[in-house]
Amino acid sequence: MPRQAWRALREALIKLSSRRWHWLLLALWLAGMLFPTALPGKSSPAYRAAFNAVFHPQWVHVVMHLVLFAGLSLLLVILFRLPLGWRTAGLLLGAAALVGVGQEILQAFSQGFLYIWGAAFDLGVDLLGAGLSYLLMWWRSLIRAARKSGLS
Repeated sequence: MPRQAWRALREALIKLSSRRWHWLLLALWLAGMLFPTALPGKSSPAYRAAFNAVFHPQWVHVVMHLVLFAGLSLLLVILFRLPLGWRTAGLLLGAAALVGVGQEILQAFSQGFLYIWGAAFDLGVDLLGAGLSYLLMWWRSLIRAARKSGLS
């Protein structure tokens, strides 16, 4: 994505900087992450077939978890203007772990069982997504600092 597009996205999110919008945007993202999307499939065979056609391959499942949790980290940093550092990295990983465990619990209730190895794998992917997002933001800040100081 070109630099101007990233800048426009960041500026648009910052314009929504009142506390009300912070919580609304975060609540919508979390609702999208936590709502058991497979749940309507219990009563609708057509929905279940469409859901399985899209989300059944393992690679799609992994990519979705990576994107959702990377997005959560990005939203938390941008919306709350968190400084990049060890404390923020820990906060983001903690938030990802909390939301990931919540997601697995809701999924277990909606399915009626908990597959512990699958849940552990998903939680690992969730933490990887949050961590990769943080590392990309940190790396980008290093590049920006180097450009400002004339090292690049």
